Amino acid sequence: MLTLIKGEPASTESVSIPFKVQLRREGQILNHAEMNFMGKELYEVEISKVLAFGQPGDQLIIDPASPEYWKAKRILKLVL
Repeated sequence: MLTLIKGEPASTESVSIPFKVQLRREGQILNHAEMNFMGKELYEVEISKVLAFGQPGDQLIIDPASPEYWKAKRILKLVL
């Protein structure tokens, strides 16, 4: 499960941050009909459902839904 947390995950003061996930291949965002997580604000997503559409070299983009948490944005290169 993929989640985005502000603070120490084990702490009672931690806060879940809504985010969006995307897959980018050769500079283009993938958008298959089966990718029901695309474009939605999520608090968690099953990472295997996202990676099922990925190929080596793709980029997994994890983008906080709120600009307040812009520092939490991550772009990860897949090496499946």
